[in-house]
Amino acid sequence: MDNEKIRVFISSSMNDEHGIHWLDIRRNLKILLESNPLLKVFEIENRAATRDPESVFLNEVTNSNLVILLVGSVIRSGTYAEYQRALELKVPLLVYFDKTLSTIDGNAIDPKVTMDAKHFKNELIADNRETFNETNLLDFNGNNILRDTLDEIRSRYVVDVEGKAKYSKIVGTNNSNVNFTSTLSLFEKNKDNLYDTLFQKHIDIKDNEFGLKSINWLLQGSDLPSVQEYINFVKSEKSLGEFLPIIQERWRSFLNNMDRNYELATTIESNVLQNLDDGKKKVPEWLVDDLLIDCRNLYFNSNQYDESAKIQKRIENRSNILVYPVLDRFKSEALQELDNEMQKYNLQSPDTVNFGSSLPVIVGKLQDYFFIALIFGSATHIKGTRRLLADVLSKYGLEFEDPYLVIQAIRLYFLNGQTEVGIKLFDKNKRLLFSQFNHEIDDMFSIFDSKYCINNISGRLEFIKNWGQQVNQGNFDKAVRFIYSILEDKDDTNIIGVGAALVVLSKRLKPNQVIELTYKIMKKSHISPIDLGYIPRILVSHNVNEYDTLTFSSRVKELAEMAPKELPFGDFSLVAPAIRELNNPDLLNSVREHSLAMTFNLRLLLDGGNFSEDYLVGLKSTLEKDIEESKQSGISLGGNKNIWCLESAIIGFELSQNDINKATVILVDLLKKAVTGTSLSIILGVLEVMVELLEKIYLNNLNVPEYFKNVGNIYLSESAKKATSIETFARTYRDINSLLLIINYTLLSNDSVWLNVYANSNKYTVKACILAIERDISGNKARYDYIKIWLNSNNAEITLEVIPLAIYLLFCENQVDMLERILGLHTSESIEVRAKVITTLMRYKKYVTTENFQDIIKTFSSDNDWRIRHMASEIRKN
Repeated sequence: MDNEKIRVFISSSMNDEHGIHWLDIRRNLKILLESNPLLKVFEIENRAATRDPESVFLNEVTNSNLVILLVGSVIRSGTYAEYQRALELKVPLLVYFDKTLSTIDGNAIDPKVTMDAKHFKNELIADNRETFNETNLLDFNGNNILRDTLDEIRSRYVVDVEGKAKYSKIVGTNNSNVNFTSTLSLFEKNKDNLYDTLFQKHIDIKDNEFGLKSINWLLQGSDLPSVQEYINFVKSEKSLGEFLPIIQERWRSFLNNMDRNYELATTIESNVLQNLDDGKKKVPEWLVDDLLIDCRNLYFNSNQYDESAKIQKRIENRSNILVYPVLDRFKSEALQELDNEMQKYNLQSPDTVNFGSSLPVIVGKLQDYFFIALIFGSATHIKGTRRLLADVLSKYGLEFEDPYLVIQAIRLYFLNGQTEVGIKLFDKNKRLLFSQFNHEIDDMFSIFDSKYCINNISGRLEFIKNWGQQVNQGNFDKAVRFIYSILEDKDDTNIIGVGAALVVLSKRLKPNQVIELTYKIMKKSHISPIDLGYIPRILVSHNVNEYDTLTFSSRVKELAEMAPKELPFGDFSLVAPAIRELNNPDLLNSVREHSLAMTFNLRLLLDGGNFSEDYLVGLKSTLEKDIEESKQSGISLGGNKNIWCLESAIIGFELSQNDINKATVILVDLLKKAVTGTSLSIILGVLEVMVELLEKIYLNNLNVPEYFKNVGNIYLSESAKKATSIETFARTYRDINSLLLIINYTLLSNDSVWLNVYANSNKYTVKACILAIERDISGNKARYDYIKIWLNSNNAEITLEVIPLAIYLLFCENQVDMLERILGLHTSESIEVRAKVITTLMRYKKYVTTENFQDIIKTFSSDNDWRIRHMASEIRKN
């Protein structure tokens, strides 16, 4: 939080003199100054032991916002250098002489003494450089220095240039008329509680239209007060009179800003700034800084990037000026209070008495911050209040596991145009929020209806991409109308992301709507080619026989003609089974041209449901070409899509013993060829597929072909071994050897691996144990508890290995206690883990009518990732 504070440097002698103990004075003054959360004091004692302390101290003066200079009987060279640096950089200075010692002659013999205090005081008077004060350093209490410090801050940044105090009721004194601290607890679960806790109970706000409207805007995105309501609110503060024309214009600018009329808002704000630049009005420097920041942001929002850059340069050139307006004081206090509170009550429950009363105190400080920002029309700080309030609520809610508070924070992030922040907060805390969030999801969607919801168009799109399937019918219809409005709008600013949103909505759309909307996306393809990639995924949301055949074929043909060879974010092969069903060979060839050959063929094969030896032979031939190419290009770890196809074919088909025999020959021969090359990724990939095949053999009570044992005689080529001197290759080499050992241990029925499974628990030892269990399912019941442990592992690689066995035991061995562990995987942060559950479930379609099968599908059908949802829906459909 320190970067939010005003930095103070205390400059004094390091040598005690005449009974003055400088170390004690500096420490006591630091404690006193930092009793005000606005201030942060540099600690000399922490840095004095460095090799060049003088340069360190001078650097700290450069970085400080205020210097307090304490002078005893003399001013030494180091202190005088700090004084000169402050003058040079125009850092505000407060100088204090001891009443007694500043009148005596100092030590003129010591070479490190620049002059005595008496002469230094005369120098200040003669040059009229600074005012100074006298104090009693021998009987030091520092209260006068604290008072002077706060007055200096107010005089420079919260008062007029003549030194006349301003805004006494506004600047955060104990009697502030915007200090609306409530004593209610935020943990009562009712919808209006946050509103009540924040503001409604305070009489000053309750009777003030401006206050009520402002709070409603903050929490709900409702209408802002008008200019006249603003004037009525601020005119009661007489000391604001001379600034009223300026801040009134800023409020007009803010209203236009929130109405997205950026050009007019920019014009108003820049005119105010121009008047200040022309010297027509004198205001505190912090107000100029605030105007510059708002102008920069407005120029950027109105696409005037050159002007925005110019303003940014002005801000950077003013970096030596204190950019801590009074607004930041309350921001700093609130954040510091939050930080202190979380440390003080860490890991205690929301029922803690102190906790229940302290959160409103923190929120009360944010209220002060909010209303001062409103008074001065500071768009940056007004919107910043909502973000800070969301940060506070989310931090408290997560610490004390209160979903209500976290969801309130997500609402505020959505309102503030920070939809992605809200989504990430939900994704990271699904277990805590899932139930409560689903209960409020339709209410959350209505947030984007507010015209004062910042970035509500892009925010609504992001919401639809994540939760569009879950909203009620009324909100679903609203979402569809929203998509139509974007696609029909001449302004194409918001087109990107529509395709991804339609993937989510398409299941609930009518087939004719799918056709119509995909056509509208294609018409906009010159704006957003990325969205073309989503069209195949949108089209396969319905069975092909639900569409008008000619219209569907026409749409696919048009897409093939206009799309690039490889669609971004898309896979054209998705539509291949549908086109084959339509018996349209020409169109099927067009789809093939836009698909990776092996994925295209795999789609057709999986759709047909029969194992194809020819397909595996074709894959083997393709991979052998890759192996030969690797010999020419050297060692490679690059991924290979054909390996994925190989694995999918082995996993995806029902294999007879004859199929197993043929597949084994193909894989062993391919491995023999692979080890002669230098593509370690292909070698590793083939071995992983062979382990999958071995697992399939055991779980289907088939026999391991004799040809499988040839793996024991396969070794890496010398050229591949040479690469193991490189760490990345060495790691892969170890993985290859681990898989070779697993296969050979398993084939030899060598279960010695059980002895070190917990001493060296990684995916390979776990895989070896799993294969040993699968080889003798009935004889290993005592080891089923290991599977439960591995399913809950924090290591996603281990979880991935055990999922197939867990699902097998659930359905084939009636181990129902596996169900809860499998369902729990839907909250895994690893998409690979969630996908593995669904792809494995595909092998057990004959259990589709069982309650356990339906529970798993239902749970994973609401996944945030389209691929998981698509696979789950495919299982349901078939």
